[in-house]
Order: sequence, then structure tokens, then C-alpha cells
Amino acid sequence: MDIIGILMIVFAVFVFLALLSHSSADESSADLGLGDLVRLFGGDQDIQARADMTHNWLGLFGALIAKFFINITIGYFSIAFPILLGLWGWFILRKKDLRAPAYYTNYAVILVFLGATFFGLLRLVSWMPDISPSWAGNIGDFTAGLIARLIGTTGGIIAIVTTIIVVPIVVVDYAIHKT
Repeated sequence: MDIIGILMIVFAVFVFLALLSHSSADESSADLGLGDLVRLFGGDQDIQARADMTHNWLGLFGALIAKFFINITIGYFSIAFPILLGLWGWFILRKKDLRAPAYYTNYAVILVFLGATFFGLLRLVSWMPDISPSWAGNIGDFTAGLIARLIGTTGGIIAIVTTIIVVPIVVVDYAIHKT
């Protein structure tokens, strides 16, 4: 189990660094699949040129990771995933009880999902300044669109903000009752 914990922490650091060094300038460089990375070792000039232009601290692989997490999942809120993964790795490495991190991970995932949806809803408000799609990601935009069609943008913002306020109260109440 020690090896699994260490690998989780190392992978979390890699993902964290890839997300932290995300650059919109890497979008065109990262527009390829994982199979194309193999061509980098074969001396493909096009892939080599993309790798040379990449700003991500982890190179082309980091740009792919950042593109996946930020554009395809829940936007900038995906920074929570490597943090949670690292904490899980630490708990596994230290052989601690996993019930508490499981409980708080569930709420953290709910909060980041709500945050992405909130920014997706803000992107739908016509009078708001243009908000980058990177704040919501595809999932945040999708759920915001569903909520906006169901209860409207204003109703969605009210519901999401209320939920964002209630979730930490539930978490704190659980912690108080547990002590």
C-alpha cells in the first residue's frame, strides 16, 4: 500500500504542476491525442515543433493533461482533483482511516462541480463581461445549460449559490456533531 500512496502523491504533483502552468497558448500544441506523443520519440518534426512551443512546465504531456482537466472537465476548479488525490495518497501512505477523507472528498467534489456550474451560468448572462470557458469547462457549461433551460439563468444562479452556501454548513455541522 505504501507504493500506491507514493504513486498517488507523485501523480498528484504532476497533475497539479500541469494545471498550475496551464496556458491558453498551449491550446493548439495540445490538440493531439496520446498516440501522437509516441511520434515525438520517432522524430516527427511537427510534434517536435509543438513540443518546442509548449509553455507548460511538463511540456507537451502537461499541456495535454491541462487541456483535459481544464477544458473538458470542470475548468479551473479541477485543481481540486490533484489536491484530493495527494491527500488520499498521504492517508494511504500513513495508513490512516479513510472514512473522513471519503466524506470530505464527496463534499469537495460537489463544491467544485457547483463552482463550475456557477461560472457556466454566469457565462450565459448576456450583460456579464465575457468569462473564459476555462472557468466552467465543458461539464460546467453543460450543466449550466440544463439548469438554465429548466429554471432560467437567474433561478439557476440563486439555486447554485444557495447550495454552495448550504454544503459547507452541512460539512461543519457533521464535524461538530462528530466531536
